[in-house]
Amino acid sequence: MKAPSTRPAAVLGLDVGKSSHWACLVDRDGEVLASAPVRNREAELDALFASAPAGTLVVVDQFRNIGSLAVRRARAAGLGVAHLPGLAASRAAGLFAGEAKTDERDA
Repeated sequence: MKAPSTRPAAVLGLDVGKSSHWACLVDRDGEVLASAPVRNREAELDALFASAPAGTLVVVDQFRNIGSLAVRRARAAGLGVAHLPGLAASRAAGLFAGEAKTDERDA
């Protein structure tokens, strides 16, 4: 009998900003399901997290200060939250050589 997968159903990356964040939702197969800005407002974050599949992991580049509302609302929605530090995010972005830095890419 095959053990159940421990991978999340989807990953929702947030490139955190002061007034808005860039959100990118990717499924297990790497298909981008959504990629768009979302304002740093409780109602808009709640709507974003409600639209994510059950079992989605939310990954943020900043979990304190400007990212704290997103982290709190994701947890309130029952989603797992992980932090990807800036250096790790920068190195991961380096895997896509030749592309300019954008909020969408960072998410």
